[in-house]
Amino acid sequence: MDELERENAALREQLAGRTEQLEVSIQNNALIKNGLLKRAERAEAELAKLRQMVAQQAEDEGLWFNAATAPEAYLQQELRRLHAAVEGTK
Repeated sequence: MDELERENAALREQLAGRTEQLEVSIQNNALIKNGLLKRAERAEAELAKLRQMVAQQAEDEGLWFNAATAPEAYLQQELRRLHAAVEGTK
């Protein structure tokens, strides 16, 4: 009976160790998930700011005049590409 008790005790120790490992893994996963959620929330807030800036620039007539020179035309073209990227239209 002593041998069975020792085996039983050893199995209980192994089970306790594995249970502890699983608990730590679950806690780590929760921390990672929480960190990712916070990063996603910050990214959403930054995107909202960018979209607000794009909306303000879209209403600024000084940025959307008829270009008289090649550099002005290039600048407007790139500004439109940036706006489209932020708005998600291209």
